[in-house]
Amino acid sequence: MAESEPTSIAQLKPVFRPPLVIFKVLDINEPRDVRVKRTGLIHRVADATVADSTGRITLTLWDFDIDEVAAGKTYMLRNGRINVRDECMSLTRGFSGEFHAVSEPIARVSESPDMSRPFAGVTIRRRRGESGKGRNFQGTMGREARGFCSRKSF
Repeated sequence: MAESEPTSIAQLKPVFRPPLVIFKVLDINEPRDVRVKRTGLIHRVADATVADSTGRITLTLWDFDIDEVAAGKTYMLRNGRINVRDECMSLTRGFSGEFHAVSEPIARVSESPDMSRPFAGVTIRRRRGESGKGRNFQGTMGREARGFCSRKSF
């Protein structure tokens, strides 16, 4: 099987399944217990901050993944998933994903852009400016420019 080119963290998108991501674990939060609504089972979940030379993102670790990943080490995630919750992206292993330790560490990590911030994967569209004159499409003065309220109140 041919080795695919690793995807950088800054290139991750909400609807993207990266085939290969190499990152360094910066820190791991304290694990918490979470009950899954569908099955009713309780799982341990921890959030880790991971980064590479292009950016950083939150990595969600479930159950045995918490013990497998250590802070300060470099890992390769194959067939991971991007989850979006409250407009914030996070990286997770998923069902078919697997972690592998990498022998050569990432020397320089970047703190920005933070891909876990809201709307990080969405391009910003410029908003059209409004006319300061208060004119309608025909070019005549609108209600507000003539001294009336902007909405009709019958």
